[in-house]
Amino acid sequence: MTAVPHTFDHAPFGRPDDDVPEQPMVIAWEELDTTSYNATLTQMATWVDWLAETYRPPTQVLPPCWYAHPAILEDLGHLWTGWLITRHPLAGVGMIGLDWDTRREHTFQRLRDIVAASGCTNRVHNPVSPRPSPTPDEDLRQYLAVRTEARAQTEAQKARAVRASTVLNQAEQRQDIAPAVLREHATDPAVATAAERDEAAQVLRALADQAPDRAASPAGSAASSDGQDPREARLARLREHLIAAIAEARPRSDIDELGRAWASALEELVPAADEVARAVAAAATRKSAAHQMLSDRRHSDARRLVQPDD
Repeated sequence: MTAVPHTFDHAPFGRPDDDVPEQPMVIAWEELDTTSYNATLTQMATWVDWLAETYRPPTQVLPPCWYAHPAILEDLGHLWTGWLITRHPLAGVGMIGLDWDTRREHTFQRLRDIVAASGCTNRVHNPVSPRPSPTPDEDLRQYLAVRTEARAQTEAQKARAVRASTVLNQAEQRQDIAPAVLREHATDPAVATAAERDEAAQVLRALADQAPDRAASPAGSAASSDGQDPREARLARLREHLIAAIAEARPRSDIDELGRAWASALEELVPAADEVARAVAAAATRKSAAHQMLSDRRHSDARRLVQPDD
């Protein structure tokens, strides 16, 4: 039985006295400095001698000049690394060795094709001649420039969609906006006059009218809504169309037309006047609750005055 030098049992794993040796990594030949390259190739040459003695591949698979062919060196390097892993204490038992044998057979078949293409034999070595780059620099630069521009447009479209989705969704949340608008236009929101309510509703409508223009400033990603009310579905569809138009930077006339349709659908589903009325009712409820709390506190204080504690 051919003995393998002890170097291959531990050198790639770190120090021999390590409790848990490191697992070997794939050899990046192009990253090695001269000293490391020479040392690694010398170690691997000893292992290749063992491989040749153990499995007796023909020179059509493993020619004497194997180290001078980058493709052969790469394949044998992978095979060596895999063999070292089978010897690692954490590798397990049984199947990993059988798996390596299967991969060795596949590697030998690939090497047969590579060697045949090289023309090397047991007596003749055909040096690997440099070949022109298959990737012309100018063509690559042009491709990268076109791809960069396309990605920039895609990212800009996503940004516009995100912006449009945010602005339009904010405008749709009238139930959240109405109380603040009412507080700005009513002396006492709880008893807002008809004129104050109308003024607040006009503000909500104006916000909806202005939303498409604000949304079209930057850009973004779509939102969706599957409301069961047909009006909600219509509003969602128009929102999607409007967002798409803004994201795709369509003509302003298209955006304006879709914006008016969206604002109209929003008004139909969530009338500004109704939201103002709800805001009035909520303000009245809060005011009534505050008055009740104040009244209860006064009554409690009065009872304590009439019936002082003993």
